[in-house]
Amino acid sequence: MRTIRHTPPRRFDWIAALILLVAGAGGFWHVVNTIPPIVGPLAGGLADTAYAKAFFSSPNVGGVTLLLLALLIATLGGAWFVARLLHWRFRPAFEPLKVWRQSLWVALGVTIGAWLQLNRSLTIALAALVAGGLVLLEVFLNVRERQE
Repeated sequence: MRTIRHTPPRRFDWIAALILLVAGAGGFWHVVNTIPPIVGPLAGGLADTAYAKAFFSSPNVGGVTLLLLALLIATLGGAWFVARLLHWRFRPAFEPLKVWRQSLWVALGVTIGAWLQLNRSLTIALAALVAGGLVLLEVFLNVRERQE
């Protein structure tokens, strides 16, 4: 006989998701407005190609890392609300850890896409491969949970 694990619903997960969304958006705004994308002084009046060459030859690694981290946190908080809405609509039982995990996959996919776009190496095929890999990972975890 198959038993169903009952997990009590978490009533305050939405507060954590809202805090993540606001903190990530605030961090994103702070990084964009205060941290320069290029390390060191930059002479004014550069053409677009010279500016792009200066950016890609000496990027501010710390600033880019903070930008991607803030994007990850904000997307995790925002994706939680969408995943929770979809679970509320299409699944009879609420599984809070599954909602957080699926939100994390969305946030990782967006952050990986942003990182690849910074390097100008993101293509539709590569985005589809990343999304497909994350979907397959979630399917594997769902199948594994059902077998337990």
